[in-house]
Amino acid sequence: MTYTLLIALEVLFWALLLGGLLTRYALQHPRLGALLLTLAPLTDLALLGLSAADLHRGGTATFAHALAAVFIALSVTSGRTMLRTLDHLVQRGLRRQPLQRPRLTGHAHAHAERRGWLVHAATWLIGTGLMLGAAAWIAAPERTAALTGAARLWTLILAIDFLVSFSYSLWPRKPHNA
Repeated sequence: MTYTLLIALEVLFWALLLGGLLTRYALQHPRLGALLLTLAPLTDLALLGLSAADLHRGGTATFAHALAAVFIALSVTSGRTMLRTLDHLVQRGLRRQPLQRPRLTGHAHAHAERRGWLVHAATWLIGTGLMLGAAAWIAAPERTAALTGAARLWTLILAIDFLVSFSYSLWPRKPHNA
């Protein structure tokens, strides 16, 4: 699988997502917008299928295969949140309303960081499960080294994220005024 295919499918994913939202609100066609939004996750299924087919045909895993697993895991764990956030941003943007997001501090910020880490952990679980599952399925370590290497790297990143995210429970973020 090439990086070009990976990029093309991700661009298509975001084009369908943004196109669906703009069609829904700017063009005032909610049914067509819903159809486009429904098609967006199918690009991730195509990505999964193409990655599996490539490896099954004897291809050697690359970092693109690992990224495919990451993108699929992100869609599963964060797809609804991303869609809600984009939906909100598009609605506000079309109404030309400024985005006002309060800066979280103290316990609220620590809670948000911990929750973010839990989402990251769920994404890691699905993504590394896909990577290591593919490596086990292929059963040729010389062809799947990129997958196992990416899983190890992501595990390190998850551990660092844990330390940072949970540090706010011990040392809460202070307000700017303090």
